[in-house]
Amino acid sequence: MNLLNILDDLSHLTSTDRSNMASILRKMPENLIEAVQSFKSPSTRRVSRGKPLNVIIAGVGGSSIGGDVVSNWLSEDTTVPILVNRGLSLPRFADENTLVIAISYSGETSETLGQFDEARRRHCILHSIASAGRLRTISNENGVPVAALTPGVPPRTAFPQIIVATACVLQEYGIIDNLEDVYSAGEGLKKVRDELDVSRDTEQNPAKRMALRLVGKFPIIYSLERMNSAARRLKNQLNENSKTPSKFDSIPEICHNEVESWPELVSEPWRSRASFIFIRDDNEDEREIRIVEGTLSFLRDLGVEDLLEIKGGGPNRLAKLLSAIYLGDYVSFYLAIARGIDPTPIVEITKLKKTLS
Repeated sequence: MNLLNILDDLSHLTSTDRSNMASILRKMPENLIEAVQSFKSPSTRRVSRGKPLNVIIAGVGGSSIGGDVVSNWLSEDTTVPILVNRGLSLPRFADENTLVIAISYSGETSETLGQFDEARRRHCILHSIASAGRLRTISNENGVPVAALTPGVPPRTAFPQIIVATACVLQEYGIIDNLEDVYSAGEGLKKVRDELDVSRDTEQNPAKRMALRLVGKFPIIYSLERMNSAARRLKNQLNENSKTPSKFDSIPEICHNEVESWPELVSEPWRSRASFIFIRDDNEDEREIRIVEGTLSFLRDLGVEDLLEIKGGGPNRLAKLLSAIYLGDYVSFYLAIARGIDPTPIVEITKLKKTLS
């Protein structure tokens, strides 16, 4: 089959997507909006204390990416520091003035359970987000508020629920004023979906076109720091959905170290493999435009030809982040299909978890 037409063959797409990731992708806007009502319930009730001095979102993998999105979303609006902690233990500063939100979709993630136990010992303000497992059980047994996620989906696809559940907890403590941004972001994603859906031909579908350009490539993803949740999400989705090695980093950090390695990318074997993806939004100021455009120009002058862009748009910061993420999710899905891979199974992660356990 011609690679240029492979993504428009719906029978091939359906037979390859045996676990039906396409239907989950399509429901993301509705999942986001519906989650607002779902988590406005006693399950996210506030622990009776004052406003936290800082917030730690404890989790790893697909369970933590929602925390990254929330952190980027609120970065310019809240004076309360929000840290996404992917480690085995809590940072030293965590104490009774710290709100710890422990997130594990399965409820069995050892790193998250360890941070949860440590938060209890340090008398932190503690909330949990899980679909099942020990995290949910232990939370219920110890009177820790828990937001119950819908079970039975790949953890990486539950992140709209995780974003909203996290935001609802933060709203309980006055760190978020309201959730209107979530509604408008969800409505915006419906419009984005019209351009990305499997029914739209490659010629008119930016996600399909980008996916085909990434076949056989090693994607290198860059973004401004305030958009790095979208960059991390794309890297993770390329890894898990399309089984494609990838990396991400932030601007301007790369201008102070990674730039020294770029000349290697214009010689073989890297020249034919490296593909740069810049994640941007429609709200860059003059300084940000100058540094991003300058970096792109520098790469072009080096002879790098494979330069791609994903641009988030919408009425607020969350909408800009999620529209860029949504496009990236579809890119990783279509890349999997183009490579003949069912995007849902995560065989190697399962093997490694068994080894580590």
